[in-house]
Parts: sequence; C-alpha cells; structure tokens
Amino acid sequence: MGAYLSQPITEKEVFYGAGSDVGYAGASMQGWRRHMEDAHVAATDLGDGATTVSVFGVFDGHGGSEVSRFCQKYFAAQLSGIPSFPADVGASLSAAFHKMDDMLRDCSYHRELAGMRNGARPVVSAAMVAGMGDAAEGEEKKGGEGGGDPPAGGRDGGAPVARAGSRPRGGGRGAATTNPAPSEAVLWQLNVVRRLISGAQRGRGRGRGSANGNARMAAAYRVSRGEDGCGHGCEGTSHAGATAVVAVKRGAELFVANAGDSRGVLARGGAAVAMSKDHKPGLKDEKARIFKAGGFVSEIANQDRVNGNLNVSRAIGDLKYKSNKKLAPREQIITAEPEVRHFDLTGDDRFFVLACDGVWDVMTNQEVVDWVGRRLDQGAALREICVEILDNCLAGDPKMTKGIGCDNMTILIVELRQPAENGEA
Repeated sequence: MGAYLSQPITEKEVFYGAGSDVGYAGASMQGWRRHMEDAHVAATDLGDGATTVSVFGVFDGHGGSEVSRFCQKYFAAQLSGIPSFPADVGASLSAAFHKMDDMLRDCSYHRELAGMRNGARPVVSAAMVAGMGDAAEGEEKKGGEGGGDPPAGGRDGGAPVARAGSRPRGGGRGAATTNPAPSEAVLWQLNVVRRLISGAQRGRGRGRGSANGNARMAAAYRVSRGEDGCGHGCEGTSHAGATAVVAVKRGAELFVANAGDSRGVLARGGAAVAMSKDHKPGLKDEKARIFKAGGFVSEIANQDRVNGNLNVSRAIGDLKYKSNKKLAPREQIITAEPEVRHFDLTGDDRFFVLACDGVWDVMTNQEVVDWVGRRLDQGAALREICVEILDNCLAGDPKMTKGIGCDNMTILIVELRQPAENGEA
C-alpha cells in the first residue's frame, strides 16, 4: 500500500447495530497509511421471515480504494439477488464473488469506480441491502455517482456511524490530501513501465533489434493504460483489488467465504476456531494454479509475491491477472473464487470476528478471542472493544516494527445471542 504518513490518522469510523438474533459492531482506522482502502458491509434480517439471514463482510483494498468500496455498495444486494440464495448459501457466495468481477469489467460502472478511487464514499441505500426484490435490480442501477456518507437506517439495525479517536496534530487528514500524491496503483504502473523500457533499451544495445524493444514498449504502454480488455477504450480498474471475507448467518448455520488474507474467527467455548484460510502465493495449490495460468511467484523481502507484485493469490478485482480467455475464472493467476466453510452453531459459540490483515498481522486468533471475551465479561460494548483492539494493534513507530501495525485496520464483531438478549451493541 505504499509509503507511510509522518503521523498516524487514529480517527475511527465506528458502526454498530442489531438484528433479530445478533448484535454487531465494527471499527475502521486509516493508521499510518496514506490512503484508507478498507470497507465493510453489515446487513441483518435478509431472510423471507421463516429463516433469519444476515450478511457481514470486510473488504481490504489494494492498489486503490475503489474495489473495496464497490463491494461495500453492491455485494449484499447482488448476493441477495442470486436465485439460489438463501437456499444454497455456499454456491451463492461463490457466484457473488465472481459477480463483483463481472461488474468491475462492465464499462457502465467505470465512472462510478473512478469517483470511488478519488475518495468518494459509496452511497448505500436501504433498498440495496435489504429486499430480495430490490436487490435483483442492483445491476440495473448503474452509473450512479458515489458520494457522501452511507445513510443511517435500513436493514442493518440502524447501523449508526460515529467517529472516535483523533486526527494527528499538524494537519491530520488534510495533511495527507493538501498536496495529493499519485495513487499507489499509478506509482506501481510507472515502476513497471520504467523497468520495461529499460529492458527494451538493453535489448537493443545487445543487438536484438528493434522488434523486441518495440514489443516491450507496447507492453509498457498497455500497463500504463491499465487496460482490462473491456474493448471500449475506457480506463477500467485493472490494477485495484480487494481481499474479502464474508460471513452469512442463516438461522443456526454460519457460512464463511474468503478470498485473500482477511480472516474470520469463531469463539467457541473460549477457543478460537479459524473460519478461513489465508490465500498466499507460496501455498502449494495456489502456486500450482498461478504457474499453470502463466504467472510466477517470486520472493521479495521475505514475502512470496505474484508476478513480483501481489502478496495474496485470491482477490476480487485485479483484473489484469484475469485476462486469459482460455481459462475459467477460478483458474486465473489471481482468482476471486472463495473458499467457503460451513459451521453448525452451538450454545458454545459466543461471537465471531471478521478483520483485515492489519489486525491479524499484530494479534493471533486466540489473542483476539481472549480480548473480546474478557471485555464482554466486564460489560464493555462491542463498539468499545473494536476501538480498543485497533488502538492496541497500531504501531508507535513504523521503523521499529518494520511495518507491522501500520496497515489500514478494520474489525467487525458479531455477537451470537437469543432475541431476548439483544441490546445495545
């Protein structure tokens, strides 16, 4: 995600609410990063009345904020509109992940995506995350200009949004935007172009002729344009992506879909139960798919990276890694195909946590479960606990921690409880 600020932005977006059988709260913090690229979704009571269904998700963007914000705006509505939902949650989740990629390729959304990339927040209407009927119209409501804060109200239990914490002295958020720097996606593109041009020049110097150099120059131009193969000459969003972890609670069942290294953890009898697996390029199955699709994995600064860039092997977006028309979506270098796990909830299950790697890089699954459980026992509200965990994870000095605790951070805690126990989150 690029360079750090001189001081962290510790102001937090806090959100909370309740459904008929859950209470939830979450918090997001920009931290040391130059841009905030995390987003979330929380939509309760989406079922048909006979079965209670709720959807929660955390999206961790990279290369820009547009994909995570796009998922925040459209994911729940698209999931609800899939014919197999909620009867077959697993298949519906997989379809919804790939649907996001399809929509990102659609030129009619690219102006909206550009607005999200430039800092506009998505507008999420109650209808977009609530009703089955309205959700089916989600794809037709195209080209809207994102802007403003998501309105309160709707099926997310009111989902009030508050601000907690403070901005750094000496400018805060304004200091980061007074002289806007190029986006990290643009900087990455320029770096690739520079290397390609350098390679072309070296090739000519060794007598390889101009054909190879021209080919490299053409490739450099395509990279700099961010072409995603839409065929309409529009800019697209081929360099931005987002990891995603989404949990769907259907009655006493929990389905968790994950693509990337955001993570879900269930507190069962005080023990942390992993609800997802981090998808990293060095994993055997992930590496095999990457190689088969024509990519490569290289180790840079002790991290395995896809094509020398991404340190995750699955994500929504990153369309430039998904351009092989001979391969199915799940077979691409980077795939949005989620790994879906199913859990039958029991009386021992107290809560679950969804968070991005900015949290999990600092705290273990068990440490988070212990922290949340202890503070709940002490009577703390979920939203207070979320703020505390983010403060605990924030590094005091990026140089001392080598970047650990310096990422954007988002955490969402969902308390599993009976309707009679529902109260203030």
